[in-house]
Amino acid sequence: MDFDVVIIGSGPAGGMAAVQCAEAGLKTVLLEKVDLPRRKVCAGGVVKRAIQLLPNDLDYPIESVCDTVELRLHDPETSFKEHREDLVTMVDRAKFDYSIIQYAEKKGAQIFDGVEVKSVQPHENHVEIVTAEKTYTTAYLILAEGANARIANCFWDDDRVLAPALESEVMLPPEKLAEFQGIARFDFDVISSGYTWVFPKKDHISVGIGHFSTKKAGLNKIFDAYKQQLGLTGEYEERNRKGYVIPIKPRQAPYMKQRMILVGDAAGFADPITAEGFTYALKSGIEAGNAIVKGNNPDEVFELYHEAIKEDVVQELNVISKLSKPFYFSQKIRKILFKRYGERLCRGMANVIEGKQTYHKALSKHDFIARLVLGSN
Repeated sequence: MDFDVVIIGSGPAGGMAAVQCAEAGLKTVLLEKVDLPRRKVCAGGVVKRAIQLLPNDLDYPIESVCDTVELRLHDPETSFKEHREDLVTMVDRAKFDYSIIQYAEKKGAQIFDGVEVKSVQPHENHVEIVTAEKTYTTAYLILAEGANARIANCFWDDDRVLAPALESEVMLPPEKLAEFQGIARFDFDVISSGYTWVFPKKDHISVGIGHFSTKKAGLNKIFDAYKQQLGLTGEYEERNRKGYVIPIKPRQAPYMKQRMILVGDAAGFADPITAEGFTYALKSGIEAGNAIVKGNNPDEVFELYHEAIKEDVVQELNVISKLSKPFYFSQKIRKILFKRYGERLCRGMANVIEGKQTYHKALSKHDFIARLVLGSN
């Protein structure tokens, strides 16, 4: 056996799985198909509850910190703000992800970048991983491939819902950038089924749009109109406009098969309302690693992993999925919710971001919203 654990993918889920396994003394290797650090299309807003999952001594570069979350509607013009300390930490994904990988390496994990996995073959007592140069054997394989999930899709039905998104960086002078600093902004009716965002960084803002319907929406056209609405005229340079997909519905369980474990976007673990995936990537990566460390055999690993993610990940995402349907697919209901409960929604979102409560607990405090949402399925 070459390794105790092989991890495919160098995002936060894969990185934290590597940390857990290497720290426990397991022979661990992480495979990444491109050279590290690699660029990742992402808004780069790490919410407070996700930051709390990181090792205390992890050193990672910060672009900016937002103490305010703002929810906006434009028909009619409505804005709700909630202020808390360090609600959202803005990062450069390439640097953030790489800091976790370097931390895992310090703990003893081996990092093989520029290595593309060609195929995977599970066996009763091990998993075989074939690359262009070499074949490796491992007791367990963690699939942290991200939304693409090429290997995972060979062994699991891909019943995730993948939402198209568009994101770019708009370079701004200090006086213009100051208009956006300190606020993580979400606009909920620029697009009928989805939202747009503005996240401030050191010398630019990340502007993006997520579309949660199966209908074509012409994202580039809507994106350009949103920039105009923000006052971002042609005088401000735009860089790296790119599209990608965000999972807004997880796969059906199980999340482990034949010594292979799904984590992060590959499992479909992301918030269907905000599309925030850091929390669930870190949580699932940590718990996958812990399950392998503690389990004496595949059956124990299976039980440990599924029990660990049952409430905080799987059940929570199912609740959020129900909540997202009336919120995104009925403009009438969305307007009612904002009109009657806008301040509470914003406060509740801040509580979730901080990790003070879950969506499920937040809903339980508001009978009308709970009946509307949980009864709508």
